[in-house]
Amino acid sequence: MKRRTFLVNATAAAVTAGALKTLRNFRERPPDMRSYLDRQLTPAAAAQTAAVNAGQTGKTGRLGKGDIFWSVMWPYMYTVGKAEGTVDNSLGINPYQVIYTYDSFTGFDDHPRRAHPILDSNGRPTGQVSDAAGWPQFISTTWDELVADNPFWYDGPAFQPANQDLGFLYLHRDTGAHAALMAGVQVDALTQRLTLTYDAFAKAIALDSRRWASLPGADIGADTGQHTRPMWWLWSQFQWGLWKQMGYRRHIVHPIGADKPLTSSMGYQDWRKGIHWGQDFASSLGSAIVAPEAGQVTLTSYEPKGGYYLSFAPAAQPELDVIFRHCQDKSSVALNTPVAAGVLIGRTGNSGESTTGAHAHIEVTVDGHHIDPHYYLGMSQWF
Repeated sequence: MKRRTFLVNATAAAVTAGALKTLRNFRERPPDMRSYLDRQLTPAAAAQTAAVNAGQTGKTGRLGKGDIFWSVMWPYMYTVGKAEGTVDNSLGINPYQVIYTYDSFTGFDDHPRRAHPILDSNGRPTGQVSDAAGWPQFISTTWDELVADNPFWYDGPAFQPANQDLGFLYLHRDTGAHAALMAGVQVDALTQRLTLTYDAFAKAIALDSRRWASLPGADIGADTGQHTRPMWWLWSQFQWGLWKQMGYRRHIVHPIGADKPLTSSMGYQDWRKGIHWGQDFASSLGSAIVAPEAGQVTLTSYEPKGGYYLSFAPAAQPELDVIFRHCQDKSSVALNTPVAAGVLIGRTGNSGESTTGAHAHIEVTVDGHHIDPHYYLGMSQWF
């Protein structure tokens, strides 16, 4: 079969097997998992005022179906690859050439079919083996089924990077996850700003967990001691990928100053016997909390556990909330009043059930669900 152009009008095509024939009419984008997030789309709002990205969003400045598809799928594929440990792996192995346990292979003529012992959480052999390979960690039987069931593949080596990506799309479609994921896509009619609901993302992850042991839901790796990634971690990876894909990454002002040392990260903490839903920074009592960018304080109040708190919504990303807890008092600005970056909006404190003394506790949510603040706050230094 001749090499075809791939994925220009993909939303309907990847949902059902009957639509697969239209895949061959889509626009091809070189599938390089190591750098795909660098192929970001210029935000559609910019395209409406300057026709600089006609090749990505069309001459009218509107996101086409293919644009929407890849704007969601690249970050989702990145998330699964990160969860599987193949994308950005610690050994620097090309994710397309990873074999389970971080061995590698060279030729792409076929699935390498090299089995390795499955290890438990302590690194001990479980008595079972896996020949998972490629960035999606296809086991050979799954790969063979995909090849047999789907007539379209790229010409050339069977297990080449382009076909690994395509195999992921087929499997992701077959679990029902793609339909669930795309049902949660929202595109603002005026600005063409694209977002995804958390519920749609969570449903897609649960459906795909039937095939990928790193995803929570079906827990298919439980018998062999394979752990799943927490949902907040997956949501964080997806959002960070989406922000780059859509051009949402930007420079912000660190709300308490980038020189303040991090004292506690987000994640499960044994002494808490639960998840710490934010980051803590050393800060003296009454230190300034400033608006990280243009936006508004949407809520400020007191609660017994979190003490005085305030929630800040960036104008550039209204689906995101930056929450400060254990403050000295309520916010110093009127609710829902636009403020510029750097404007004082509160002060750090030790209110509520604070166990570490005066400090800054910062949380970030998207669509009401936590992501690691590391990514949002990091934009004060990275851009």
